[in-house]
Amino acid sequence: MNGQTGAVVCTEDLAALHALLDAAYPENLRTIAEWNFVQLVEDWDMLGIKPDAQTLPKLALIALRQTERLSTEEGGNALYLNKGISYRASLRDRDMFERFTGRNYDELGKQHHISPMRVRQIMRAMRASETSRRQGNLDLT
Repeated sequence: MNGQTGAVVCTEDLAALHALLDAAYPENLRTIAEWNFVQLVEDWDMLGIKPDAQTLPKLALIALRQTERLSTEEGGNALYLNKGISYRASLRDRDMFERFTGRNYDELGKQHHISPMRVRQIMRAMRASETSRRQGNLDLT
């Protein structure tokens, strides 16, 4: 498994987690535990720490505890996990709005891999939102 940080979690690493899982452990929870474990190993790698034979079982236990907590708190619910696309776009839009000079449509478009026209649309919407936020709902009647 390869994450965003470039760390590679191999089958031998996952063995530390699998040693904690019963054969009857639900497949969906097993998958979540593996994702949690991989993320923990990648986070350690990002900090410059290569988990060893002593730390991998501890990380596996943390991953399992996180999974069990999720199962306990949300188990039985129809849980929909949003991909966060609009949230990430919102972060992008706010970043562009903060760096917008009034003339750098092309530059912002290149940095965010969108067209200058799309930058203009976003800036127009962000200005309207900012104006509304500052002025509130003005009742002029």
